[in-house]
Amino acid sequence: MKKLLDIKIKIFLYLLIIFIPVSGLILTYLSLKSSLSESTVFWITHWYEPVAIVLLIFAIIINLIYKKLNCSWSVIIAAILSVFGAISIFFLSESIPRGVEGFRFTLFALIIFLLASQIDWREVSSKKITNSYLIVATIIALLALVERLFPLNYWVNILGSDSTFGYGNFSIVSAHQSSSLLTGPNQLASYLLPAVFIMLGSLGFSKVRDFDSKTLRFLLFCVYSAAIIFTFSRSSFLGLALGLIIFFIISLIKFRLSSTFIKYILATILVFIFSFLVYTYANMSDATKDFFTHGQSQSQHVDAYKVAFSEIKSRVNQPIKLVFGSGIGSAGPLSIKYGNGFVSESWYLQLALELGIFGLLLWISLMVSALINLWKKAYFGLFVAIIAVSIAALFLHTWADNPAVAITLFALVGASGSSKSIERM
Repeated sequence: MKKLLDIKIKIFLYLLIIFIPVSGLILTYLSLKSSLSESTVFWITHWYEPVAIVLLIFAIIINLIYKKLNCSWSVIIAAILSVFGAISIFFLSESIPRGVEGFRFTLFALIIFLLASQIDWREVSSKKITNSYLIVATIIALLALVERLFPLNYWVNILGSDSTFGYGNFSIVSAHQSSSLLTGPNQLASYLLPAVFIMLGSLGFSKVRDFDSKTLRFLLFCVYSAAIIFTFSRSSFLGLALGLIIFFIISLIKFRLSSTFIKYILATILVFIFSFLVYTYANMSDATKDFFTHGQSQSQHVDAYKVAFSEIKSRVNQPIKLVFGSGIGSAGPLSIKYGNGFVSESWYLQLALELGIFGLLLWISLMVSALINLWKKAYFGLFVAIIAVSIAALFLHTWADNPAVAITLFALVGASGSSKSIERM
């Protein structure tokens, strides 16, 4: 019975990884082009949520019966955070419907992580789930490059004038941002970040020495990186840049190029690049600066940070609210929908507001635990991928407003318990 359930869960995860990146396009198409009711469209595009919960319940019961329940630290922390989020729905959120919606935005990816963690992954199946993501990511990245040759708003011509989906709807100054099949350029960029480092990990640490294979992997790495660049997403640029630096340092450690001379050379290069960028920015024209700072968007982000920090400071006199938050769904993307709450423009500030210091510490503990596990198992691509996406989340609600990257990455991390690295494709 356990083997049969494991097979069903794996098939579900494969389908989910393929479906979730295009769910926004499907939702837009059905909303504008079909006569289906709003609730019907919702369940067609969110079918995976109840299925995941039911499968997780069965997986826990079966694993308890067979005494194979995964109780690693990452799983325990993710379970505690999920339960705390569920409790927050009923006792802290403004209303139960908003709390449920907040859980879907903020913590649903943990359900996928717990589900993926409770099944036995073999080398073949772990390769398949990684390759499923990489195939979809490659198609999406190639479209992000090619669509720049298409007419602006080509998706609007397909979906209708009421659509705000696709290339042509997002721009920085006069530069149009690629968005491919995702709902926006920031979502596209953060979705491709794990692909960059998984491919880089496969290229750098794989035992395969075939020239053609290495060349293909390098070309795919370039395709993913170029697609991210054409989104002009600053948060993902930072995640990509720092991720590449971290990956290079890991390469030095693993290949034992650890002489003091090499370390000083690396440090000198990094300081030089940073100094050059600062000098260049200081001497740019105002129009060019707007391109890099996104103009008015920059001041809006700064204002959002100030409001969020001010709210957290004000809660010092409200210890319960400071520690446990004001309820899941009270900050982040849902604040725009409901017209109240806090748009903090940072995932970590969102957690601090919604689930308090307790929830934020649980999240950080989960990330640290997952990183330790990935390092021990030599999943260096996934290791850097989590760091890169987490860096991007400093400046956006990345884990909440982009289910494509949250669900995909947590599924891959959950599958990292296999005996061999899933990066060796």
